Amino acid sequence: MEVFKAEDVEEPRKLAVRVIKQNHLEIHYFIKPNTPMRLLKRQFARELGIDINKLCFLFGEHFVAFNDTAETMGLHNLDVIRVFEIAVEQPGVYGVVQNRRTAE
Repeated sequence: MEVFKAEDVEEPRKLAVRVIKQNHLEIHYFIKPNTPMRLLKRQFARELGIDINKLCFLFGEHFVAFNDTAETMGLHNLDVIRVFEIAVEQPGVYGVVQNRRTAE
């Protein structure tokens, strides 16, 4: 006979979430419904060796915020979060582009 602890009964079921980067790299994570997405985002960035500030996470058409959870986002088992690597603007670049537009 298997014995269950109170913590086991109250612990939420884990979901498998598929995180897919632009180059079709796919990593699966098992998360609890109440786990903050910042943990998943940090782990994904760490595994790829990419600065987390250069990654944009989308679920459907919605940006994934650090404080979002699977529960608040409505994630289900095997749902997909897409990740895009973005170019972080370097100081002065926007000014050069803006000046070029006004000169034309």
